[in-house]
Amino acid sequence: MAPAFSDILRITSTLLMLMLLTFCMGATNLEAQVGGLANDEVEALLEVATQLGKKGWNRNMNLCNDTVLPPKQEDNKVVCNCSFPGGVCHVVAIYLKRQDLDGSLPKAIQKLPHLKELSLWANYLSGNIPPEWADTKLELLSLGVNRLTGKIPSYLGRITTLRFLNIENNMFSGTVPPELGDLVNLENLTLSANNLSGELPLALANLIRLKELRLSRNNFIGRIPEFIQSWKQLDALEIQAGGFTGPIPSNISLLTNLTDLRISNLLGKGSEIPNLDPIAGIKMLSNCNLTGKFPEYLTVKAKLKIFLCCIIPLHLPPSLRFENRDLSFNRLSGPLPENYDGLQSLEKMKPVECLGACSADRYSVHINCGGPAATIGKTTYEADDEPGGAAKYVSTRRDWQKSTTGHIWDVKSSSDSYIAQNMSILRMDNSVLYTNASLTPLSLTYYIPCLVNGNYSVKLHFAEIVMRDNRSYYSLGRRVFDVYIQNIVVLKDFDIVTKARGVDKVYIHNYTALVTNGALEIRLHWAGKGTTRSPEKGTYGPLISAIDVESDFAPPNSGRRKRFIIAGAVVLPLFLIFILLFSLWWKGYLGGRKPRDRELVGLDLVTGIFTFRQIKAATNDFDAANKLGEGGFGCVYKGVLSDGTQIAVKQLSAKSKQGNREFVNEIGMISALQHPNLVRLYGCCIEGKQLLLVYEYMENNSLAHVLNKGNPGNEAGLAYKAEDMCKGYMAPEYALYGYLTYKADVYSFGVVALEIVSGMNNVRFRRDENFVCLLDWVLYLQKNGDIMEMVDPRLGSAFNKKEVVRMINVALLCTNQSPALRPTMSTVVSMLEGKTDVEELVMVPSTLCDQSGYATTLCNKFAQASFNGSSSENMSLMKSSEGPWTASSSSSTQDIYPVHIK
Repeated sequence: MAPAFSDILRITSTLLMLMLLTFCMGATNLEAQVGGLANDEVEALLEVATQLGKKGWNRNMNLCNDTVLPPKQEDNKVVCNCSFPGGVCHVVAIYLKRQDLDGSLPKAIQKLPHLKELSLWANYLSGNIPPEWADTKLELLSLGVNRLTGKIPSYLGRITTLRFLNIENNMFSGTVPPELGDLVNLENLTLSANNLSGELPLALANLIRLKELRLSRNNFIGRIPEFIQSWKQLDALEIQAGGFTGPIPSNISLLTNLTDLRISNLLGKGSEIPNLDPIAGIKMLSNCNLTGKFPEYLTVKAKLKIFLCCIIPLHLPPSLRFENRDLSFNRLSGPLPENYDGLQSLEKMKPVECLGACSADRYSVHINCGGPAATIGKTTYEADDEPGGAAKYVSTRRDWQKSTTGHIWDVKSSSDSYIAQNMSILRMDNSVLYTNASLTPLSLTYYIPCLVNGNYSVKLHFAEIVMRDNRSYYSLGRRVFDVYIQNIVVLKDFDIVTKARGVDKVYIHNYTALVTNGALEIRLHWAGKGTTRSPEKGTYGPLISAIDVESDFAPPNSGRRKRFIIAGAVVLPLFLIFILLFSLWWKGYLGGRKPRDRELVGLDLVTGIFTFRQIKAATNDFDAANKLGEGGFGCVYKGVLSDGTQIAVKQLSAKSKQGNREFVNEIGMISALQHPNLVRLYGCCIEGKQLLLVYEYMENNSLAHVLNKGNPGNEAGLAYKAEDMCKGYMAPEYALYGYLTYKADVYSFGVVALEIVSGMNNVRFRRDENFVCLLDWVLYLQKNGDIMEMVDPRLGSAFNKKEVVRMINVALLCTNQSPALRPTMSTVVSMLEGKTDVEELVMVPSTLCDQSGYATTLCNKFAQASFNGSSSENMSLMKSSEGPWTASSSSSTQDIYPVHIK
């Protein structure tokens, strides 16, 4: 049965109604998208907020605040772009700065495909950068001032759209991944204030579009890479305390677009300052170990003010501090140009000389740094509330002085910027000391003059009152500096918060300082470490709250001092009288102490006098380890005087009568002899039973020691180099008795050479009754053509006859009676080495006569004098003799250095 027309009409109407309802519902959903944010991005934003720890976002609020990108200074914005087809809005930027967010970096960022800029600067975020971000199209990524850890992920190199990347002031570690070199569109890269290490990868040379690069406050190694020349568009380069080693690459001069160059605290040895003339924007080259002449072009490019006051740290090389440039703590030299404005050149003066005269001695000083005068218990702290400056010297008081140096970078500063203030109520003991603090961006020095020399207990009070919030991003700032006391580093890389275990907490550092020049210096110095842009720009540099200086010894009592002066006025004259009487008794004029020996009476000493205490100290109380040897005179010790002079000390044996005569002979004769090759007698000591002679120390020891270096059984005993054999061996026993000519050392060497060849002692030589000395016998053999008989029989046949004959002939040339006929020592050495022919022997006839002639008389006279031991005879012999006599190894002057070598 066919349906009725009415049924068809009813069915058609129902379908039309359903279609209309469906269309209306679709139009409603379309309106939800047109002119608003897409639902999927709304959900993504809510997910981002959850992962960040962001509170207050929900589905019912309009999360898009703008339709155009705001300035980067915006702190809490989500920016949408609604110019897409159909009027649909998409998130293009998120700025959540200084929001104290304590979550992690959100993976949901990947769900915002149109996001170009993300700034999460200065929060409390942890973890690392999610790998999901590698698929984004970010152009700006700012994650600085957070708690991000781990290595910089290599997949960051896949975000090739990045133009700005800032991850400074986190805790990233490890090396910089070479994949960052794939960010070819990068214009700004900031990696400062992390724990990055290793060398910069070569792949970074690909970043040819870089305009800003900041690598400061890391632990990089190696030199600043040469490939910096690839960054020719670079406008700002900052490498402060980055860990790099100098020198600065010379090709830095190719970066002519630089308007902001800051390099400081390079490690390694010094290097000359490179050519920086093409660079206009030099702001800092501090502590780079730069040497060479100070370049004048630095003063031509801008009108500068230079501060070179004696209060700017003087223990370092010339410290140059400009109004807009910092070249401090380098080693630049040369005259400074005369066109400098405001130049004060007092750098050669010591700090104490800059402080003026002292009105009274001081034993303590207490300073409330940056604050007013205060009294705590019995201690009064002096005020230190005068404003500082970029280069300010405060000298309004005599008790102490202060200097501040350094300009706060990147912010407008005033004199109040050098005093920190905490206006809130501090819940700590003695809070008046910590409400204010003195600070400076570079160097802060306190000079305390007029102190009595001695040890002082120094207390340095610190409290962090600037980076105060323990939870917020403020606590992520790190104030790191060094503290010097008396130019000694007592705190290295010092962090107040770490030591005090929090902000608004006190740390007191105790140190014992030695004052030797009447002044104490306390210096706080920023070495480029820590942070400079968090919690705010310019928040860095040394800070100190108070200083206590107390002597470790009690100051004298004024009443007691008066009594001491009165007692001294009475006792001192009596003491002087006692000293006079004791001296007379000591010398035997009052029948007291007898001279040790008659030989010492009336001896007119012409040499220096040493005390027994000095010699004991020099020889370490005659330590056996310092004993060089001993002879008939006594023991010989090596010693070192207080000024570092090395000496040899002869100690007279208490049982030796012969030693007494030697003592007299050596002082009486040797002290009167002066010769360039004669060992010097510095002086003597006569105290009680102690008789000591102090000689110049000879490193080469004695002749016996030289002979022991070679084996008498082979050629080494004869072939020992002449310059080594004779150097330092013209000791008094080889000196001349009588007239000492300049060539006396040549004569002495000749006798030594004969002793070496024969193995005999000149004075102790007793061939037979016809010969009284070695030279007499050698002349006899030479005259009769039997010269080889004198060769030491212990050598047997193991020697070179030609060398022996040469040495004997050279020795005879040296012992010629006439000084004019003796060769020079340089000629002697040349002849012995075979480089020069031996000169013809020309002897004065009197020396070639028989044993009743001159030579025999010479030996007899000397032997008689030396064995007699009488100082009067020896001295008369010296005065009456005209010839050059020698006394090799004589008993009157036993070896200065040991006969028996240890």
